[in-house]
Amino acid sequence: MPNAFRLVHHANGTTTWEDVRVDATDAEPCLIQTICTGLSRGTERLVARGMVPKELHDTMAVPGQVGTFDFPIAYGYSLVGRVVEGPPSWRGALVHLLRPHATLVTAHPGELVRLDEEITPVVGTMISNVETALNAVWDASVQPGDRVAIVGGGGLGALLAVLCQRIPGTDVLVIDPSEAVRTFGRTLGWRVHAGGVIEEDPFDVVFHTSATAGGLSEALRLAPEDSSVIDLSWYGSMPVAAPLGGLAHPRRVGIRLSQVGQLPLTRRARWNFLRRRTKAAELVSSDPVWAQLLTDPVDWREAPAWFDRLREASGQATLPPGVSFLNNFVS
Repeated sequence: MPNAFRLVHHANGTTTWEDVRVDATDAEPCLIQTICTGLSRGTERLVARGMVPKELHDTMAVPGQVGTFDFPIAYGYSLVGRVVEGPPSWRGALVHLLRPHATLVTAHPGELVRLDEEITPVVGTMISNVETALNAVWDASVQPGDRVAIVGGGGLGALLAVLCQRIPGTDVLVIDPSEAVRTFGRTLGWRVHAGGVIEEDPFDVVFHTSATAGGLSEALRLAPEDSSVIDLSWYGSMPVAAPLGGLAHPRRVGIRLSQVGQLPLTRRARWNFLRRRTKAAELVSSDPVWAQLLTDPVDWREAPAWFDRLREASGQATLPPGVSFLNNFVS
């Protein structure tokens, strides 16, 4: 008999909750009751729209994924829940793990990051994307005192801004054409700009997170000579025009793609993915500012309608600035 629901995307452009049976196994002895899950407006939009290139189907697969990117597929990678069955040392623990959206999941203890009971569970849904931002900060080698530009103030840009602002002496400017994003940023104490003519001293580091050709063009224009724009955007199968024939060429500006699936070379000898995720959990637990980024709570039953909006061409623009998450799995 089914005892759980799993969120599934279909080839006809719909998303549904499907009945499933979930039981602990010898390989995955922990049974976890979901409390909330994180929603990625970028990656999950591409997955739901079938825009994952064939050559990346294996690379982009997530733990616990059911189905393929050719549909149907159950996808997602930031779940917070409580262990209701498993080894005695884990029973009752509040945990974060990489799993698709579902009401009940199983896992091996080695996949779990134990969360402080003081943390608000929904804050924990940001852990996976904070990992992405942390990886990019390492890729860029942001140093104390650096002037940092972040082109794109959406969810990932917001996480990046919080991280960079906490490096001593940094001066961070978030650039986004959306007045709503800039207004939101001001409430968090960000310096913001709409883009275009920016009369400031040169930047030391430029990040791009908007996943648009216009944003990439802006980032290339702002990048200092002989540097690289650190691009966190993932475009999937969407072609992107980059103005490499302009000033970026004589100034020797490059584009470096930062992807969370690999640790920076300078970290690989000492860090692994679990250590990085544990550090991200510590970061979101240590500062109340992270909770202010959670602006788009979605009741889990409304997830199909939320994804219908996200699939639309203007889907992300219709959502409030900040970070989205599924909530109320346990009422």
